[in-house]
Amino acid sequence: MKRKYYIVIGSKKHEVNREIHKVYQKYEKQLKYSEYNRKTEKIEIDSSGKIKIKPSKEDSLERLLNLNTQIPDTRNSSVQDLIEMKIMLDYALNCLPESDKTLIDKLYFQGYSVSELAKIMNVSVVAIYKRRDKILYNLNKILSK
Repeated sequence: MKRKYYIVIGSKKHEVNREIHKVYQKYEKQLKYSEYNRKTEKIEIDSSGKIKIKPSKEDSLERLLNLNTQIPDTRNSSVQDLIEMKIMLDYALNCLPESDKTLIDKLYFQGYSVSELAKIMNVSVVAIYKRRDKILYNLNKILSK
C-alpha cells in the first residue's frame, strides 16, 4: 500500500507527493531553527576561559526593562513631541544609503516580514537580520548625536 503524505496550509490538509513533503519538512525545520536561534541567548567561552553571554537577537520587553533601557512612552506625548520624533527619524533615515532606507522601509513601514524580504532579495534570513541590526545600530548613532 502506497504511503500518503500531507502538508497543512492554513487550516487545510493537502495531499502531496513524497518529494514535496520532504522539501516542506526541511523548510519547516529550518524555520524553527532560525526562530529558536534568534530568540535564545548564546554562551561563549573565549580562549582564556572567560564566559560571555550574547543576548538573543530578538529582545523581549521584560529583558529590556531589566536592563533599564529607556523605552519612550508615546501614549501621553504631545503632538509636538510626536512631530519632533518624526522629524528626527526622517533626518536619521535620510543619512542612510538608499539600500538601507529601502530595507527599513520594507520591514517597518510596508510590513514585510524578515523571511519575506529574504526571499525577495534572494538572501538568507540571517543576512537580513544582520543587515537590519547594523542599520539600526547606525540609526542609533545618528540619533544619539
